[in-house]
Amino acid sequence: MKTLREFVDYLQEDLPPKGIEFTKDTDERMYVGASSIGSDCERQIALRLRGFPQDVLTKKLRRIFSVGHKVEDVVVENIMSAIAANPEIVLEDTGPVQHEYTYFGKVCRAHSDGILYFVSDPTRKILVEIKTANDASFSATVRQGIQVAHGEYYDQMQLMMGLGDMKEGLMYMINKNDSRLYTEIINFDHATYYYLLQRIEFIAAGNDEKIARGPNDWRCSMCSYNVMCWTDEPVPVDRRHCRHCKNAIMTSDETLFATCCSPSVSVNGMTQADANRAKVCDYFEDHRGK
Repeated sequence: MKTLREFVDYLQEDLPPKGIEFTKDTDERMYVGASSIGSDCERQIALRLRGFPQDVLTKKLRRIFSVGHKVEDVVVENIMSAIAANPEIVLEDTGPVQHEYTYFGKVCRAHSDGILYFVSDPTRKILVEIKTANDASFSATVRQGIQVAHGEYYDQMQLMMGLGDMKEGLMYMINKNDSRLYTEIINFDHATYYYLLQRIEFIAAGNDEKIARGPNDWRCSMCSYNVMCWTDEPVPVDRRHCRHCKNAIMTSDETLFATCCSPSVSVNGMTQADANRAKVCDYFEDHRGK
């Protein structure tokens, strides 16, 4: 780059993404998170659980995620200031160290943005969930409430409240356009919680299905697994893992990663350490059915 114009053009460049990529997140988040259980598409949840690579993100999306994390830090500071003025309230489990709630072994793991409680009644735990939203999404939430406008957030909170034995939750949303705030108290819904637990077990058993009939569905255009779901793009053999195989059934046994149900494989229980044998397994069948 020899001119300022070339440098500016490079900064502005945001070419469409190509292909797939394995990230640190892909390798570490081989579980159903509370933030994903509310997705309309079972296949999307399963691909995340099984550690399939995601589509390469555009620079724009990376900026959006980065800004969202920074804004959340500001929100936590705002909440802490309010708590400083109300010493009878305590906030815990914020920042990088958060309590982990699990279900079905470690197939499902949930982490809260924070937990509130009153000094006078420390047994009354209140879940805190922080979200950022653009103006259109924020306005829809103000009009309709979290359950209607963002069912995935509602499900996320219900799952964490159930796993954490909490009866109340506080949704704290900030508008990224003008910093307006929206708060809503969410009460625990046992029926929704029970449904989410059943959904986790259903997907862990490999019964997931796509929500759409083709890649042009509007919901698929926003999915980070579009390439893996709708193309014949293979998982590179050197990164192939038993979790990518349809014969791998997730287990509730915390000492195992999965059970191999292929009738041709004699060793059924797999730990994370030996599940790399998919690279050389003659009976590997891609979970996506490609």
